[in-house]
Amino acid sequence: MADYSLEQQIKLTKKLRLVLDELPAFCTMYFTGIDSTTAIRTRLAYATDLKTFFQFLLDEVSLFTAYSSLGDFTLNDIERLDSWVFEQFLSFLSAYQKDDQQVLSNANPAKARKLSSIRSMYRYFHKKGLISSNPSLLVDMPVKKDKPIVRLEANESADLLDNIENGIKLTKTQQRYHDKTKERDAAIITLLLGTGIRISECVGLNIEDIDFTQNSFKVTRKGGNKEILYFNDEVKEALEDYLTVRKKIIPLPGVFSAGQQRNPLFQ
Repeated sequence: MADYSLEQQIKLTKKLRLVLDELPAFCTMYFTGIDSTTAIRTRLAYATDLKTFFQFLLDEVSLFTAYSSLGDFTLNDIERLDSWVFEQFLSFLSAYQKDDQQVLSNANPAKARKLSSIRSMYRYFHKKGLISSNPSLLVDMPVKKDKPIVRLEANESADLLDNIENGIKLTKTQQRYHDKTKERDAAIITLLLGTGIRISECVGLNIEDIDFTQNSFKVTRKGGNKEILYFNDEVKEALEDYLTVRKKIIPLPGVFSAGQQRNPLFQ
């Protein structure tokens, strides 16, 4: 049975192929080479970063004024770049315009990620002996400052759950929806608070992933790895309350079909 992670992998793979269609032809070799050692989200992020880099070369670097598209670049082109071009690129990322849209900006963590994506590509081709040097290594990585982890205090968590239960400050229209979804919303928030899983991991849970006899559940982690996590009795009670109410809900015609591929925990 297909699950959420497989659905997401297919969706992201399609996005990656669309980006690759715009990149230089040699990039397809690179992404094929790292397919078995990286997650699809990582490859899509690399591809997006490389597209930004090659677009910068096309628009801003005089060496390539005769080029009309990203497809014109060759491996020889990336080998003859010097460190100054990469420093210009990092400076360019501070404020630039994309597709005539609003001005975009990147702080040091985003700049570091894009430089890492470029270095990865260079490292691959250098390892394969297709280029003789890796000039991207001559540029210092932008300094990233650690961000403090923001956690809810115990009273803040309690207030949040109380608001979900009581629907405080909701409009009459919102209150009607709240009456139908409060058990589900309480179960979601209690699970997130009680286990620390990501929102995407929560969305990907199926009913069969929950084991109430062991107070555990199977979650698909970032990168596609499966892991068994455990929850406390408060989480168990919230999930059981939600599933009890859910069993009484009659879905509208056409909402569920016999061929449905997954049975998500939260609807």
